[in-house]
Amino acid sequence: MNAGDSGEGSIMVTPFGVEVSGAPTAPVVIVTGEIDVATSPQLRTQLNSLVERGATDITLEFGGRHLGSAVLEAALVELPLAAICFWVAGDAERAVANALTDGAETAAN
Repeated sequence: MNAGDSGEGSIMVTPFGVEVSGAPTAPVVIVTGEIDVATSPQLRTQLNSLVERGATDITLEFGGRHLGSAVLEAALVELPLAAICFWVAGDAERAVANALTDGAETAAN
């Protein structure tokens, strides 16, 4: 099976690309494909070029797959961690309140 064929076990790879649109001072940079050690210099060169030409408000847009993985990460990692933090903070607040109440009762006796 050739690399371009689709089938069982094949992986679809989107070629890396950078497109720029929008105003010269506020360009939108649309990045497709994977950013890795091989492709990051191309992105860096493009961004540096925009800054040198006077861009002050650069917006980066990545493919939809990144949004999906970010949402999945938030749902599976960040939300449970936030729930644990709220639980710990609430438990700590109750512990401090109990310690202050117990301390006040001991001082009164």
